[in-house]
Amino acid sequence: MSTFGNIFKITTFGESHSKAVGVVVDNFPSNFAIDFDAIQTQLNRRKPGQSDITTPRSESDTFTVLSGTENGKSLGSPICFMVPNQDTKPEDYKQHELIPRPSHADFTYLWKYGIHAASGGGRSSARETIGRVIGGALAEQILKLHKVEIIAYVSQVGNIKLDDSINKTVSRDLVDKFKTRCPDEATDKQMEELILDLKNKGDSVGGKVSCVIRNCPRGLGEPVFNKLEAELVRAMLSIPATKGFEFGSGNF
Repeated sequence: MSTFGNIFKITTFGESHSKAVGVVVDNFPSNFAIDFDAIQTQLNRRKPGQSDITTPRSESDTFTVLSGTENGKSLGSPICFMVPNQDTKPEDYKQHELIPRPSHADFTYLWKYGIHAASGGGRSSARETIGRVIGGALAEQILKLHKVEIIAYVSQVGNIKLDDSINKTVSRDLVDKFKTRCPDEATDKQMEELILDLKNKGDSVGGKVSCVIRNCPRGLGEPVFNKLEAELVRAMLSIPATKGFEFGSGNF
């Protein structure tokens, strides 16, 4: 499935090295004045090539709206956003047409479908998250009307951890000041040094992202199978490379 949501729905499309990736958003309220600059801001926060600790792929990640809006307002019909892939290098993946890469989804795709996108990671690539970012940026504009605030930041890389006391004061502006997106100068520096050291050795390291939600309305979700926590887990664990999810001090 490439669709998430029951009322507000997003359907992402495209492969890592196809002509484009994007998203179709269903059931967005009609006659809503959309802040397109805010959407582009979120894509800019996500795009690759921002520093020497991220992927070197160079993409502008500028979107085009194909349907669902007019004169800056939503029409109530599906809104389709498309982002072209510009830095595509299928020749770099020629050797992997028949030999799956380790630690990627290549073999799983071959086993399941009998075919896979030879160029890059296809649908399993993190480039798929562009559609999620656009859908989330749209949803955030509705949530702001209800004073809901959502802030995510890097809280751990390897064994380097940031104390969660920052949850009380952390802001998105503070997070964006640091290359690692860890909102603490000393911890950010340690994380950067570790990442670059491992990168120079041809290795990598995992980490954690923490998220703070403020002014969350009461009563969201359903009593049994569609609990808010269960829906969040389903969404977050579908992000490439995500292997765990925690609420408060409990592990799920």
